[in-house]
Formats: sequence, structure tokens, C-alpha cells
Amino acid sequence: MIIHRYSTNKIMHFGCLLIVLVLSVFSCTADSGSPDPVTWNLQFDLPGGEHIMEVPSGGYVVAGYRHVLRLEAGGNPLWSLAIDGQLGSNSNFRVFDMTDAHNGGYLILGFDGGPEEEMERLMVVKLNDSGEIEFDKIIADGIFEPKVSISKTGEGFAAVAATVIMPGQLLLKRYELDGSGNIVSENDFGLEEETEIQLAAFSDLSGNEGYIVMTRKNPIQGGDSETGAIIKIDGQFNEEWRLPLEITEFVEVRSIVQTDDGGYLFAGTFQSNGWIFKIGPEGSKQWEETYGTDSNGRRFIWDAVIAPEGGYVFAGKNSGKGLGDFDVWLLKTDDSGQLLWDRVHGTVGYDDARALTLTSDGGYALAGAQQASGTSDLKLLVMKLDEDGELN
Repeated sequence: MIIHRYSTNKIMHFGCLLIVLVLSVFSCTADSGSPDPVTWNLQFDLPGGEHIMEVPSGGYVVAGYRHVLRLEAGGNPLWSLAIDGQLGSNSNFRVFDMTDAHNGGYLILGFDGGPEEEMERLMVVKLNDSGEIEFDKIIADGIFEPKVSISKTGEGFAAVAATVIMPGQLLLKRYELDGSGNIVSENDFGLEEETEIQLAAFSDLSGNEGYIVMTRKNPIQGGDSETGAIIKIDGQFNEEWRLPLEITEFVEVRSIVQTDDGGYLFAGTFQSNGWIFKIGPEGSKQWEETYGTDSNGRRFIWDAVIAPEGGYVFAGKNSGKGLGDFDVWLLKTDDSGQLLWDRVHGTVGYDDARALTLTSDGGYALAGAQQASGTSDLKLLVMKLDEDGELN
């Protein structure tokens, strides 16, 4: 495991992690005595961010394709590390999901294996809050779909991944792990001829662990639709219910969240517009909405959260409303999917929000990527917004 770690002062001044601040109320300093700003906008010389969460001790953890970054509540960086797998210069570790751990720190789930290798390794890495690796374990070898989930269960946690057992046929596997990352038990769930999945883990309103899986099959011959299903699986990998679907090939689901009524919300893109789809606790369809059809450009939703006061907030990118090729797009709806507001934040280049989380002060934090106009280098973008999705 190769680790690159930086102290706060080195991050502030070292050239490989340059911070650009785009607001007047926050200065780039390591002085922890200054008040945290309500909002801020930061860019780092790291690859784009795919995951973000607020931590109980304060601040945020951001994970990208190969790195993890820890920030104070005001955006000051504490440390950064790159995880290069277990095999030195020949490894190719990629982060695909993360969660907080029972005893503090963070669990990172991803794949290791070079592009020329036939098999990949599903791996879990445990970090403490100082960015030190407590353990890294190989869970399984195989050929995997890039849709995984890691969640806390009892005193341990569970990792779920889809293994390709033959072309067009997937096997969903759940690995129950103890607090040290050792496998305690395994469960399988066959996905028959499904060719694509989106999955998420939930602890439902009664406290029972379970999973929602959205599957898609090959397009219907001679048409532009695909068949699939939304499947509810309990914590032991037994099917509870299934909602058959016929969906257009232009639908891409990127986020699944459990709603306050025990149902589920699916968010993504339909024909280059924002799209959400709501079902009830037992799998009945309730409503469906698209956003952005009244303007030119393309719009993509990547992540969703439930707003503290009710309704939903979504994050993604929009090319038809802001300054650049794409701008960060944030929109809020009520519980029925009716649009309440939408915001764009960006530059004349490319700005994209890939991950969204609620913050303890009622606002939102997002992580994504930014590319200046005329350049080819993507930077890590992290923004803290107020409860109305604004930068003050």
C-alpha cells in the first residue's frame, strides 16, 4: 500500500495540492481559531471527487477515483492520501464507495487490478481519522461490475458487489465482514440475464437492513425500450418484492435514496434532462418527473438527498443555464417532485457535481470536478452551500 500524506501546512504551500478560494469571507490559512464560513468554494490539484460525507468530529471526507481528502469544517485541508493498492507500482486501486466506521474513521471499498489483468480484486481499506491505514483486505477475486455498496451492520459491515459469471449474467454477492475486515459469511443472489445494475444499501424505517437493486436487460428487439426490474432484497439476500419495468434506453439511474415514507427515489437522466422516479415501500410506482426540458443544453443528475425540511435536493451538471460548457447544477423539489428552485455555479470552463451530502447547519456540501477553459487538467471541486443552494 503506497500512501502519500501531507500535513495541513504542506497542503497549503506544496505545489501538487494548490488551493484556490473563490470567496471573500474565507482566507486560505491554517488558523483554526477563525470562524467557519457559511459557504465556500474550493479547488484542489487532485482528480475529481466522487463521494463526500460530513463526519461527527467536524468537517468532511472526500473520496475520488484514487484518493481520499480530509477537510476541516471551514474547508482547510488536514490530510490527503493516494491509495495505490497492495501491489506497488503494478497496482491500480480505484475507490467506488465509502462509509464511516463504527469506532471512527472510514471504510473504503474499491477494486485493485491493472487494465491488462484478467481478474480484479475487490478490496476494503480502513482509515482512521488521521488518514492512517488500519487494515486493507482483499475480499474476492473476479470480474466485477463497477456497482458496489458498503454499509455498517451490527459490529461489522457488509460489502456487496456484482460478479460477472458469464457474458450477460451477473451474480450479486454480499460479504458480511467483522470489524477487522475478515469475511464472516457470504450470500448470493442471481440476476439471471440482467446486463446492468444500480444498487444501494438501506436500513429501513423498522431498522432492518436491506438492498434495492435496479436492473436492465438488453433492448427489446426492434424497439428502443429495455426490460428490467426494481428488486427489494432483505439483509439475508432473500427477495421481498419485484417491480417489473420497461424503460427507454435513454434513462440512466445514478442515485437511489430511501424516502421518509419508506419508499425509494431514483434519480438520473432521461434524454439529456434531469429525471426522478418515486416508488412506495412495497414497490408501487407513485410519480415520475423530468427537469430542464424548457431550455437548451444537457442536464445530468448524479446524486440526491432528502432535504431536512422535506422534499429532495439533487446535484449534477447543466450546460444550458450557466457560464461554461457545463456548470454545477443543484435543484430542489417538494415531496411530489415539483420544482421549488434550481441553481447553477461555475466558471467559463467545465464544472460538475458528482456527490452531495447534507451538512449539520442545514446546508449542503458537494464534490465534483472543475476544468478551466482551454486546459485538459481536471481539479477536485468541493463546495459548501447554504440551505437555499447559494454561495454567500
